[in-house]
Amino acid sequence: MNIKRDVGMLAVLAGVLGSAAGAVHAAEPTKETAEAPRETIVLKKGEHRDLTIPGLTRLSLGDGTVADIRSMGGGTVRVSGVGPGYTMLFVWAGDARHAYRIVVK
Repeated sequence: MNIKRDVGMLAVLAGVLGSAAGAVHAAEPTKETAEAPRETIVLKKGEHRDLTIPGLTRLSLGDGTVADIRSMGGGTVRVSGVGPGYTMLFVWAGDARHAYRIVVK
């Protein structure tokens, strides 16, 4: 048994596990970093819903394995359910940013 090697391996393992736990924690919204969702959109796999957002300038989707988004033109965004789970959709219109929680069952 090599104590120096074992202690070193434990330190590396603790650092890796600590980083993974921190990454999971960092992905969760906090009061300081995320606004409350404007709306929760619940879809089934394969189902879609169109959102009309006047002045739409930008879109950002968190997890593409849960939902898909497409700009349909004229400020309309089609949100489609891809697989079970939840994700966030951020929409910019003018100077404002709005958050939507998307749940796919």
